[in-house]
Amino acid sequence: KKVDLFAGLDSGILHLAVALGKPSVSVFRDYAGQKEWAPVGHNHRILSRPCECDRLRKNLCGFEARCLAVITPEEVGDAMLELLSLKPERG
Repeated sequence: KKVDLFAGLDSGILHLAVALGKPSVSVFRDYAGQKEWAPVGHNHRILSRPCECDRLRKNLCGFEARCLAVITPEEVGDAMLELLSLKPERG
């Protein structure tokens, strides 16, 4: 509740932050149904990459999530800085 921004993987903590109205940067694998789960709105940034595992319906990544490894710390940092520079939404 006290954080200014959440950054992390698609998780329950992400959805809690969104429910609390916190800006978020989330990292997702592209998968069927992602749009139903991903946060929307000007307070959220999604960094997503295609994953052969979903397309081929095989676990090629194992526990490594190689598709997510191509998202750089700089990309995450840039998205965080962009959100922190926005004026808060008024509700």
